[in-house]
Amino acid sequence: MTMEMELELANPGKVLDRCTFWRLVHSKPKRDGSGTEPINAEAESIFLELDKLEQRERLNGRELTVDVLNELFGEHFGPETRNTVRGYGLGVEWNDVPGIQINRREVGREVASLRIELEASRIVIEKLQDETAKKDVEMQAVKAQLNGIDARLHTPLESVLSGGVDGINKLIAALTQLAGEKQAKVISHGVHAVANPDEVYIPLLSS
Repeated sequence: MTMEMELELANPGKVLDRCTFWRLVHSKPKRDGSGTEPINAEAESIFLELDKLEQRERLNGRELTVDVLNELFGEHFGPETRNTVRGYGLGVEWNDVPGIQINRREVGREVASLRIELEASRIVIEKLQDETAKKDVEMQAVKAQLNGIDARLHTPLESVLSGGVDGINKLIAALTQLAGEKQAKVISHGVHAVANPDEVYIPLLSS
C-alpha cells in the first residue's frame, strides 16, 4: 500500500492532490507539538514555491481543485520520467497515479522498447511453429514408412510403436535374426528353399 493510499484511508472521502501529498510526506511534527514543519531547508523552499503558484491561481480566479493542484505540481517539478512518480517511493509507476504529467519522449522510448521485445517474441514463436510443423511432416513420413513395413511383414506394428525406441530395437533384432535364418536355409537347401520371403510371419514382441 502506498503512503497516499494510507493517507486517503485516514481521511475518507478526500482525494489528495499532489501538492498536498508532497507537503505531508516532507513534513515533520514541530517540537512544541503545535503543528508540522518542512523536514529540511530544501523542502521548505519547495513549499514556498508551491504556495506562490497556488496564490497566482487564486488571483487569476481559478478554483484550486485536485486537477489544478496536480497541474501546478507538474509545472514546478516538470513531467515524470522513467516510469516513476516523485514522492511515492519505489515500485509506484505512472499507471498507479492518475492525472500525472509524463514525459512524452520517455513514453515514445518505452513504446519503442516494447515494440522491439514484441517483435523478438513474434520471431521466436514463428520459429517454434515452423519447427513444430516440420516435425509433424517428418513424423507423418516415418508413419508412412512404418505402414509400408507393416504391409510387407503382414504384422501389426502398433505394439512396436507403442513400445517406443525399445520396440523398434526389438523389431530390428527380429529382422536381423530372420535374415540370418533365411541365409542359412538358402545355403543348405538352395535358393528355392524359401518361395516367398515376404510371406514369412514374424511374431514381434512375443517374448
